[in-house]
Amino acid sequence: MNKTRFGLSENTEGALAYVFGIISGLVFLIAENDNRFIRFHSLQSIMFFVCMVVLNILVSVIFFVPFFGFFEFIVRLASFIAYITLIILAHRGKVVRIPFIGELAWKLSF
Repeated sequence: MNKTRFGLSENTEGALAYVFGIISGLVFLIAENDNRFIRFHSLQSIMFFVCMVVLNILVSVIFFVPFFGFFEFIVRLASFIAYITLIILAHRGKVVRIPFIGELAWKLSF
């Protein structure tokens, strides 16, 4: 494991890129511009959270009827599970590409 500018392992910084969403993604993207692993997770974090914000807004608008509140709960639960999974996998040193945005993040991380 390589040390980084903040003195942490790259796995830890990759995981931390997800913790505070877009903000932590931007911080690590700017600070660690020469580490591809951290750049990838930072870019994927930013894109993931932008997509989740848009998705949650759409779900809130579409499923505003009380009967469909269950579907809104399912979407938000799935988002939270994906968020926790990304943190854990990044900390383990894995490069897991989310469909579409992960591929784009991978290409942009060069």
